[in-house]
Amino acid sequence: DSVEIFFDTEGKGNYVQFGITSKGARWASTGKIDFEVKTSKTDDGYIVEVAIPFALIGATPKTGDIWRVNTCRSDYDLMVPHNAWSCTYGSFLTPSRFGKYIFK
Repeated sequence: DSVEIFFDTEGKGNYVQFGITSKGARWASTGKIDFEVKTSKTDDGYIVEVAIPFALIGATPKTGDIWRVNTCRSDYDLMVPHNAWSCTYGSFLTPSRFGKYIFK
């Protein structure tokens, strides 16, 4: 079981990716894993809390910025083992299908 978080801060398809397992193991496409993770198991799943510094994402948002972002989950015990906050219609690696964070 894992959660993956994708940030495309320029909206050009150049994303950074962070992965966290339900047991708290972590990785990043940048190779830098110095971000905070807390996981806990519930009766019907698990909870993942993540604190990723903007420095690891590669940008700090300013008012008016729009970032493409997605959060995805893989759970092979489910009938549908992959799902995402913003549906990418297949591969998680489709930044044009990521949702948008609009900073105000």
